[in-house]
Amino acid sequence: MGAAKKKSRFKKKDLPQRKAQPAAPSEGPLVNGHDWGTRLESCAGWLFCLLVIVAPLVFNARLRNFADLPQRTFIQSGVALFCIAGLARSALPRGRLEVPRCLSGFALVAFSCWALLSVLWSSSPYDALYSAVYWSACALAVAGVAAWLREDVWLARISGSIVLSGALVSATALSQQFLGMTRIPSVKIPSAAFGNPNVLAEFLCITIVFSACAAWFLRRRLLLAVLCWLVCTSEILVMYYTRCRSAWLALACVVLWVFGLLLKRYRGWKFFVPALALMLCVGGYAGFKFATQPSLRGSFDGSAKYRLIVWNNTFELLKQKPVLGFGAGSFSYMYGDVINVNQQDLVFDKTVQIRRTHNDFLQTAVELGLPGLLLLVSFAGGALIMALRLIVPQSTTRDQFMVFAASGALVSFLVNSSFGFPFQRALTPFLAFLSAGLILVLYCRKHKMFFSVKRRGAVIAAMLCVAVAGVLLLRFNLTIIESDMYFKRALAMEKKQQNARARHFALQAIGERPERMDVLTTLGRAYITTGQLDEGIAALQTVTSRHPYNLNALFILGVGYANAGRGAEALEAFSRVLTIKPDFTEARTIVSRLKARGSVKVNLR
Repeated sequence: MGAAKKKSRFKKKDLPQRKAQPAAPSEGPLVNGHDWGTRLESCAGWLFCLLVIVAPLVFNARLRNFADLPQRTFIQSGVALFCIAGLARSALPRGRLEVPRCLSGFALVAFSCWALLSVLWSSSPYDALYSAVYWSACALAVAGVAAWLREDVWLARISGSIVLSGALVSATALSQQFLGMTRIPSVKIPSAAFGNPNVLAEFLCITIVFSACAAWFLRRRLLLAVLCWLVCTSEILVMYYTRCRSAWLALACVVLWVFGLLLKRYRGWKFFVPALALMLCVGGYAGFKFATQPSLRGSFDGSAKYRLIVWNNTFELLKQKPVLGFGAGSFSYMYGDVINVNQQDLVFDKTVQIRRTHNDFLQTAVELGLPGLLLLVSFAGGALIMALRLIVPQSTTRDQFMVFAASGALVSFLVNSSFGFPFQRALTPFLAFLSAGLILVLYCRKHKMFFSVKRRGAVIAAMLCVAVAGVLLLRFNLTIIESDMYFKRALAMEKKQQNARARHFALQAIGERPERMDVLTTLGRAYITTGQLDEGIAALQTVTSRHPYNLNALFILGVGYANAGRGAEALEAFSRVLTIKPDFTEARTIVSRLKARGSVKVNLR
């Protein structure tokens, strides 16, 4: 035994020693054993999830637009940071950039570009940028999710973030309803941080679908399923207190859509297509009857009747510019041209001037023309077709959850868009685009429909462009926030009849954003009520030259002319007011006095 041991040692000693091999070079920069690419991907993913969770709770009570404006700013800034992190990951030696290659994705890019292009012919470039830039940011978020977060784990985390977001919002709304929480300004309770119960209901329609689908597909994990059902129940309870009828109709359509998906999965296209055709025919016939039968229309309440009046008049705007449209954000400035064409809009006056059509498809057609509407419908419709093609008997449970939840959320958004204005708000288009993006990711991943950008220089250039655009956009939004803060103070002073202070705050607001015609109108009124007639007339002339159907600005301009002793110009201004609204009693009285006396003094109240 000892001899064998010696022999073994001898052999080991005489063996040629191997040289130590150098460590294999790492394929990418390493920090503490972790790849930078993995860290950047994780950073981008968690940042996006945090964005989804926190955005609905953002508000600023010091602003006039206390909900929508800060939420937009938060989402746009978050999307910019998310894209910078994702592009930085793609610019690493091991990284690569892959973007989806499908017709629905192309339609989304084309829609964003068309909306931005409409700024060139919009009657209000400021409002056009306000809308078009935000839609483009939502589209960029979809592209980022498809490029960097298309793994199952991130898609699940994003869906969970939507469920958690709905839970937090419903808890806030229930606190308003039952605990008397009044810290958040509200038009009517409950409205969470949205300021309006209808906007809250439209948001919950999307989150309810994700919560219900998560509860069903997690039914084997009892604790998670119970939590999801509790979230879903609280959301439905909040929806009940919002009294939003279109939201309930949207959920009913979601139930029909889920039935259609199940029919497609178990029976195939040959049963799904006839069922879809039957439902569309029945729904179209019912809608036609309600719209054309006076007896049925008489059963509508005031808000429903008013929507029909607005829709009928808005069709006249669409006929004027069916191709280019009037530009993003221009509807509110052009509606005064058609308020008496089909049906007289008696609600429209100098204090109540409608800003939205209460039908996003019609408003999109008016602002972006038929090309813009077709691109938007192509993107959403393409996503729904992808969802139908993804539902097959062989699809995994996770894919089924994503398809049912995302497509159902998109259907609820489209139904609400037919009766409200969710596309003009901050949260609902972001979540709707994201829902369609989740379907797009699953479809492109299954069919390997991705276009790879191999040049690092192009990726780095894109990252720098996003960084510069993000900084400029943040600066743009911060000046809007400053302007809106002063504008709120100006309106508050005006209500208190403290016109000098109203003028002071209006000047500060217009100094931040000189393009805002609503602020310039308030400044003109403040000038006239404080006796600075020339300055007031100059400000209001600027407003009416750009927005000739702004009834409020025209009326105040006529008052300025009248008080300055410029009777002929005052008569012309009030005549333009009566052309827009013939039943304007106050303007008629002033016109009669001007014709009888040649001059009149008007006291603005």
